Amino acid sequence: MNYALNYNRITDKGRYIFPRERGLDPFYTFIPRERNEGFGHVNAVVLKAGYRNHENTIKSILSMGYVSLPDVTTVALNKYGLPSYFQTNLDTRKSFSGFLEGFETQLLLSTKIGMGETYSNKRYVINKVDLFHANLIVNYYF
Repeated sequence: MNYALNYNRITDKGRYIFPRERGLDPFYTFIPRERNEGFGHVNAVVLKAGYRNHENTIKSILSMGYVSLPDVTTVALNKYGLPSYFQTNLDTRKSFSGFLEGFETQLLLSTKIGMGETYSNKRYVINKVDLFHANLIVNYYF
């Protein structure tokens, strides 16, 4: 098992801009299914616990984090109108050998709970917070 507790701060002097098509945010507080791009005045705290079996065929990471964002109506610092949130992810991967060598299955479970003010406006909630997201992915590495 390995553990990490990470903190990240983006100041209120502007927004962090990193095109989403360029890949993952280069922060230790990154949790899959969310990014810091488009935000300023951010405080993020993330606790991660990782497990890998002796054969290195099963890997699992549990991530829990709180991200404090500017008010959803502050467009200059909150580009997507996303309220502050608490997110939990469980990412489990299984690699195969023998006939199925190169294949890996991945189960990614994410939940995001809104913690900021949304002014009873669904556009700040729908597909942003108060959701559960599940992915079952099959990767092939060659």
